[in-house]
Amino acid sequence: MPTLVIDRLEPPSSARRARSSDLGRAWAADRLAGRTVWCATALPSGRGAARMLRGCLIADGCVPARELEVVPDEPFRELAARLDQALRLAGAVVSLTAVEGPGPLGRREHALYAEGARGGEALAGDAIGPGDIVVLHDALTAALAEAARGRGAHVVWAVPLGAARGAAVAAARDVLRPHARAIDAMVVSWTDPGDRPRGMEHIGAAMPSPGLLAAKEIAATGAEAQALHNRGWSTLLADIVDHDRGECVGGTLHARPAVPAR
Repeated sequence: MPTLVIDRLEPPSSARRARSSDLGRAWAADRLAGRTVWCATALPSGRGAARMLRGCLIADGCVPARELEVVPDEPFRELAARLDQALRLAGAVVSLTAVEGPGPLGRREHALYAEGARGGEALAGDAIGPGDIVVLHDALTAALAEAARGRGAHVVWAVPLGAARGAAVAAARDVLRPHARAIDAMVVSWTDPGDRPRGMEHIGAAMPSPGLLAAKEIAATGAEAQALHNRGWSTLLADIVDHDRGECVGGTLHARPAVPAR
């Protein structure tokens, strides 16, 4: 069963909470030091979210954030746009076309996406380095996952919430699934309506390898909400870097006894 870790971020109401907040930021800065976060996009549907994340990270100042714009060939781009459209049908994202689904997806589409993924090394360019974090923002950049992880980078997919369910979505996921194995974490964000004007904001990451779900709850309004929103993204990426490669090989690990056995 996955482990759930929730971290609540709110304006400090005491000196002790202020120190705790400062320690949390210092820890995130230490874990992210020397890395670059690459916000990767290839389709219009993901550019808004990529720019927003880049702005959040730059404002928080814990880690350099840059755009990674991918320019694929047209057949691959067209197919990826259809897949991305299916995953965002019911989300609050501007659609690429007016159609209701990606259309039939058969062996030809599976082979075309696999061919595009094999070219992921060239699409990724030369900028990504070991220890960097690559955030994928659309169905096309998911093809970079294996190439980025092969360079020692942490691969994160920003998944849109509110995606429609049904045959169209299942077909799109079937095409993407074989190429998602190199993704270290999937992140989502959402806001719960409540008494506050903005509601309670949540940012979460699912990390399959250690079986960990990490979430940030942001309880604030106005300028404080934006600052904590930025901090939430930085600390969540630090959590991913700290835990996404954790695995237990060979069974349960037992603590060494304080007194040696006779």
